[in-house]
Amino acid sequence: MALAYYQDELYVAITTNEASLLVDNEISIHQLNPSTGEILNSWEEQWDINVTELYEMISVSDGLVCAGSVIEENEFTDALILKLDENADEIWKTIVINPDPENRAYFTEVVQTTDGNYVAAGEWEYSLPEFDEVNGSSND
Repeated sequence: MALAYYQDELYVAITTNEASLLVDNEISIHQLNPSTGEILNSWEEQWDINVTELYEMISVSDGLVCAGSVIEENEFTDALILKLDENADEIWKTIVINPDPENRAYFTEVVQTTDGNYVAAGEWEYSLPEFDEVNGSSND
């Protein structure tokens, strides 16, 4: 779940995973009145990409910027920065392609710099090859 305040309202991004595969995740963003908790608006998966997770959301002068992951045509989990307007419509996106199908890449944090650009940080999860315990050689 990611949270951000924008124009005195709270935005919450929620990931629903009904299966163990990331490709089955559903992302919804809800705009709430921070005083009452009343849901003012809700949006679900209205982007032209398959977002698998939003880890952080920050408020900027003209909307929201989200850090997360996406599964593109290569079927790998790639790192994502997604800029949204106040209606959760996509303004732009940047995807950093993960070259390895055995691993996951994703952004977990994003900050806006003083010149208006963005810096993101995240993780690349990788799997070590299996080793034969008897002789120490790789099974790959």
